[in-house]
Amino acid sequence: LTVGKKGYEAVEEEMQALAGQAAQLRTKLTAAIDGDADAYTAVMAAYRLPKTTDEETAVRRQKIQEAIKHAALVPLEVARDSLAVIDLAGQAIRKGNKNAASDGAVAAMNARTGALAAIYNVRINLGSINDDSFVDKLAQEVKVLQDQVAEKEKEVLSHVAV
Repeated sequence: LTVGKKGYEAVEEEMQALAGQAAQLRTKLTAAIDGDADAYTAVMAAYRLPKTTDEETAVRRQKIQEAIKHAALVPLEVARDSLAVIDLAGQAIRKGNKNAASDGAVAAMNARTGALAAIYNVRINLGSINDDSFVDKLAQEVKVLQDQVAEKEKEVLSHVAV
């Protein structure tokens, strides 16, 4: 709604670049749906591994931990990307077509919800991981991300006149 519109010629190139970044994030986030499903499938497959001997039990335990770690990393990336979407929405609101500011606000709010959902998925998985260093690192990152998401959304929405 900005590109090619009278009065927005000065930001046309920037808005085209923003649209390209948004398209890349859309592709990445859409692919994460399958990535999350695949990660869950890997966790379930690890739980189905045999455990009749001590060696099998040890291998099964290791595979479960590896799979759950991966299952935590997929939504972590979704949270990071969702924060980037909020930032793009803010740029569109501040510099884009003023008649589309509410669309940008909705995009920011949807991205916030996506980020929070992903953060909850990370936290759920962290409860099953035995690697304290890994858990601490991801727990710290999701706390920072959650704070950034809230701050960024508030800042972005402050530019929407209601």
